[in-house]
Amino acid sequence: MKIYHTKNNIKILNLRNTTNNLNSNFKTLIISNNSKNAWSNAINSLKAIKFKKSKIIYPSNKKKLDFSIFTKILLKFKIFYDQFNINKKIIDELNYNNFQKIIIIQPFNIYGSTLKKIKKEHKGIEIIALFIDPLLHQNYFTFNLIFSLRYFDKIIYRQPFNEKYLNILNKNFKIRCFPGVTKIKKKLGKKKYLYDVTFIGTYEKERFELLEYLSQNDIKVTVFGNGWQNIKSNKNLIIKGKAIYGAKFYKTIFSSKINMGFLRKDNQDVYNSKTVEILAAGGFMLSEYSPYIKKIFKNNKELVFFNHNKLELLKTVKYFLNNSKLREKIKNNGFKKVNEGLFNYSSQLLKIINFKT
Repeated sequence: MKIYHTKNNIKILNLRNTTNNLNSNFKTLIISNNSKNAWSNAINSLKAIKFKKSKIIYPSNKKKLDFSIFTKILLKFKIFYDQFNINKKIIDELNYNNFQKIIIIQPFNIYGSTLKKIKKEHKGIEIIALFIDPLLHQNYFTFNLIFSLRYFDKIIYRQPFNEKYLNILNKNFKIRCFPGVTKIKKKLGKKKYLYDVTFIGTYEKERFELLEYLSQNDIKVTVFGNGWQNIKSNKNLIIKGKAIYGAKFYKTIFSSKINMGFLRKDNQDVYNSKTVEILAAGGFMLSEYSPYIKKIFKNNKELVFFNHNKLELLKTVKYFLNNSKLREKIKNNGFKKVNEGLFNYSSQLLKIINFKT
C-alpha cells in the first residue's frame, strides 16, 4: 500500500488508519536534539516503536540544554557549533555497535563530514532526518545544512515552508507529514472545568493582543508558556509563567472550556503539534484559520476557526462559553476524529522508517 500521495512534486504522507503493531525489525540509533530530561514528542513517539535494537544518544542529561556564549554567538551567524560532541558520539557508537538505521532529530548541528564518513565506513546504513521546525526558515536554518542535507536517505518534515527548494539540497526521499501525537485519551469522562479560556504556548505580540482584548471584555484567560514573564497578571488575564508538558498539559486542556490554537507567525506555521494534541486531550479548540488544517478538520463540527478580528473572536468566545451543549458536541466530534487512528505519531514515523525507497 502506498504510504504517500504527490502534489506539485511534493510527497505527502497519507492519513490512513494506523496500526497498533509498532514492531520494527531494524537496529536503530536515535539522535536526540534535546536533553535527556526534556519533554520531546518525537523521542516519546520513537520510544514507543519496538525496534529490534535501539539506542538513544542525548546531547546532555540535564533538564535543558545550556548553550555556551560561544555557541550562541556562532548561531547568530547561522553556524551551529557542536558543543556537546554529538558528531563524535555518533561515530564512536557506530564503531562499537551495528545499526541499520540512524534517525537524527532536528540535525542542525550535524556536520556533512560526519555523515560522509558514516556512508563510507558503514555501507548500507540508512540515515534519516526528522525535522519538527521549518528547516529552511531563517529562524532555524544553519549553514551546516548546506553540507549535510545531501547525505540523508530520507527527510521527514512537517511545515511546507520553502519545501520546493529542498530538492536543491537533497535528491533523495523527502516526505511531509501532518503533526501527530503519542498519547491519545481512550475515553472522555466527565470533568469539572477549571478554566474558561486557556492558551498554552510561547509569547508572541499578536497572541498577547488578542488574549488581552478578551480579558478586557470580561473573559477569564489563563496562559501557560515561555516568554510571558514581562506580562503582568490581572483579574481576567492569569499568566502562569511556565511551560507545561505531558500529563499536566493534557489535564489542563481537558479542564478548559475553550483552548486557543494559535499558529506562530514568526515561523509562518500552517499547523503545529497542538493542532492535534488539543483534540487528542479531549479539548474544545478555537483554531487560528489555516487552509491546511481545514483539509483535515471540519469547521464548526470538529473545531472552530477564528481570524484576527478582535470583535469577531470575542463574539465567538462568548457564544461558545454560553452554549455548552454545542461546545461539547464539537469537542466530542474532534476527539472522535483523532481517535480514528489517523494521528498516531509513532505509527506515522514507523511507516516512513520501514518504507523501501
